[in-house]
Amino acid sequence: MMFSVVIPIHNRAHLVGPLLKSLAAKSFDDFEIVMVDDGSTDDLEAALAALTEPRLRLIRQANAGGGAARNAGIDAARGRYVAFLDSDDVFLPNKLERMAAAIAATGATMLFSQARVERGDGASGIKPTRGPHPDEAFEDYLLVARQPVQSSTLVVETGLARRVRFDPALRKFQDIDFALRLAQMGARLHFVPEVLSIWTDSTVEGRVGSRRDPKQAYDWLDRHGHTLGRRAFHGFRANLLSYEIGSVQPFRASYYIGAALLAGGVSPRRAAHSQVRALLPQRFYRPLVDWWLRFTTPRSRR
Repeated sequence: MMFSVVIPIHNRAHLVGPLLKSLAAKSFDDFEIVMVDDGSTDDLEAALAALTEPRLRLIRQANAGGGAARNAGIDAARGRYVAFLDSDDVFLPNKLERMAAAIAATGATMLFSQARVERGDGASGIKPTRGPHPDEAFEDYLLVARQPVQSSTLVVETGLARRVRFDPALRKFQDIDFALRLAQMGARLHFVPEVLSIWTDSTVEGRVGSRRDPKQAYDWLDRHGHTLGRRAFHGFRANLLSYEIGSVQPFRASYYIGAALLAGGVSPRRAAHSQVRALLPQRFYRPLVDWWLRFTTPRSRR
């Protein structure tokens, strides 16, 4: 079997119908679906009983977070590669076909593509905007250029995924942490410059990423900062840590951004973006970004 599509799910029974329907429409059928119920309290079992999907295996666990759920899916995977899919995201029909072709052509053990980010109310964008440059360290791509490798764009050779694993203690930075450690373990990277998934980012309330968490950011940097080069270290502080501390330590956030600018850890444009994001409350920042995306995105790409 080529792929195991690993889907962690928690209290999103209402999404399983469209989610499984999108997978059934794939142009490539050599895959299984491993859904990990992370301690849901809604009626997921009833929602699944109303569906027919012979490739689906359901694993249940006590609520332990997305990282632990993905690890359970990795452990259960029978495919050569794991394709991660968040329960509120969608693969486009040619996703697995294109990834299989890229694996055959390159022998890559870690692949990722672009996603269309749907923010709601007609606002959308494409991330990442580009792949890594030939002479660009992967950590600089993630932390300096701030090009995301979101989980629903990521395909990893199963053995490598089992060696690296997600950090179940992390509630934030899971994608960044996993991708960095995959690269540090010698993953053969390949970027597919196509939109192959839809990344849903339309609901702010209740999402882990919308809550600022200074302690988590400082703890991650304390544990992993020594593995980063100088530019990536400054990039993390300017692009990620500054946001987490901006509402409680605005002067320190500004200092980190300024220090990164001087150290080459961010460009002037990225520094300005990080400054606004760190200091402006989400209730103002998000509508501003949505307006900009609606203003600058061609209608054909919405």
